[in-house]
Amino acid sequence: MALIEAMACGLPPVAADASGVREILGATLVDAVVPRGDADALPRGLLSLLDDLPRARRLGESARRRAVAACGLDAVGGQLRRLLIRRQEA
Repeated sequence: MALIEAMACGLPPVAADASGVREILGATLVDAVVPRGDADALPRGLLSLLDDLPRARRLGESARRRAVAACGLDAVGGQLRRLLIRRQEA
């Protein structure tokens, strides 16, 4: 949940390759995934963003768009609506 919330705030993501992370990030942000178990990978990923602020801003904007499209009120509301309508029809 913290990853989605950070993305919704427009922060550029860097996340360990845990279950579900790639699905949350989507194809456009997959470069933000670092290997699990590599203690140096996460700080390297963060430092790379600090060293390239224009890239960090672009990633943050992409992250926000992704979070809103996948987890925003309209997206979640639409999913709930489809689920409830399907259940009423059954």
